[in-house]
Amino acid sequence: MSDLHDRIAPPLGWIIAAICGLAFAALASLTWRAVRRLADAQRASAFVERLRGDLAIVSTAVLLTTGAYLFTALAVGLLTPR
Repeated sequence: MSDLHDRIAPPLGWIIAAICGLAFAALASLTWRAVRRLADAQRASAFVERLRGDLAIVSTAVLLTTGAYLFTALAVGLLTPR
């Protein structure tokens, strides 16, 4: 293996956490789209509007934390002298 590959290889736990986070964010995004279609098809009630907002917040938060894991893993790998 090359030295660069060894330096940027993130820990396995971080990769697993990032994959789980991306999967959760994808599910939240798909659910948000389904709720949006439901709201567009019918007259959106206050509950549906609140649910849309909650799902948008959850999916954004998960994407940000997942991105933080990947960014930190790469930064640690690149900045750690070997």
